[in-house]
Amino acid sequence: MAFARVKDIAEVMDRWCPPEWAESWDNVGLLVGDPAAEVKRVLVTLDVTPAAAFEAAQKGAQMIVSHHPLIFKPLKTLREDRAGQGIVWRLARDGIAAFAAHTNLDVAPGGVNDALAAALELQDCKILEENAAQMFKLTVFIPKGYEERVQQAVFAAGAGRYGHYDQSGFAVEGQGGFRPLAGSSPFLGETGRHALAQETRFEAILDAADSAAVVAALLKAHPYETPAFDLAPVKIPKAQGGLGRIGSLPRAMNGEELGRYVCKKLSAQGVRLCGPQKERISRVAVCGGSGAGTIDSACALGADALVTGDVDHHEALYALERGLLLLDAGHGVTERVVLDCVVDRLQTAANALQWNLDIVKSDESHDPWMWVQG
Repeated sequence: MAFARVKDIAEVMDRWCPPEWAESWDNVGLLVGDPAAEVKRVLVTLDVTPAAAFEAAQKGAQMIVSHHPLIFKPLKTLREDRAGQGIVWRLARDGIAAFAAHTNLDVAPGGVNDALAAALELQDCKILEENAAQMFKLTVFIPKGYEERVQQAVFAAGAGRYGHYDQSGFAVEGQGGFRPLAGSSPFLGETGRHALAQETRFEAILDAADSAAVVAALLKAHPYETPAFDLAPVKIPKAQGGLGRIGSLPRAMNGEELGRYVCKKLSAQGVRLCGPQKERISRVAVCGGSGAGTIDSACALGADALVTGDVDHHEALYALERGLLLLDAGHGVTERVVLDCVVDRLQTAANALQWNLDIVKSDESHDPWMWVQG
């Protein structure tokens, strides 16, 4: 049997939950380690805490696969004696790689939210919010003879990239009109007189993160003093997955019964409830982690309740106003259900590829909160 390498484990995860599915603010993928290093044992955990890092070393793991990224914000220093940095330093010292699948695993089929729905035994599940990318459609009018110059400039800045294609766009010829006013320096026409010009209407899709660079490139390459263009926001589906799930309970129950049911199924110490005390709850939405942002989607799809975590005061009041029962079981509690799925996914790949690889789930993925009754 062959040994797997760090990059092999990363590729298995990336095929399941591609990094481009992650939110733009996220930090996913291989964060620490040598891609070419051999791996005999992988530790799967929710967070790379000091306890989890020690566990990895004690169990002889050469790699950690976590849900939450070990490195989320840029590090200005890397010191063993500083919180948030010491773990990174020790992993690098001990040759233990760290990989994270975060918001991309949230939306992936078979990921966090499918695992949460399965744990609650929801039936006939659907996606709560389709996985879509925030993009823009650029429309610009270019005078005859300058199409290639402007198009290549915006392509180089990021426009026209869509899926496995780049330099994608649409163009149609037409006639534009304008009248230069006093103080202008028109490329075509004369001040004070209406002018007609043969122009090409060009359209291309671009990622929201590239919008500033594309506009700057457009203004630099376009011959007009004031080019006519616009950026229209569009939502484009990324994949089959999406955020959250909604389904039906095995049987209808009231709010308190649902709270106890969630505690039992998720092994939670407790659940916070907010909202109308409905006597019959059957349609339930779930969103692992911090999912109060899906309240409107849950209401739109007819949910009686939403199970999530990290609900703040104002979000709770908003759900109350919307008539939706909120159950806050905690951030980690609603996400740790995915760890078994990660273990199974990696072990299945290891068996299929005949890797000499052991996948173990961490014993340290605990809810950091302790519940005290008043």
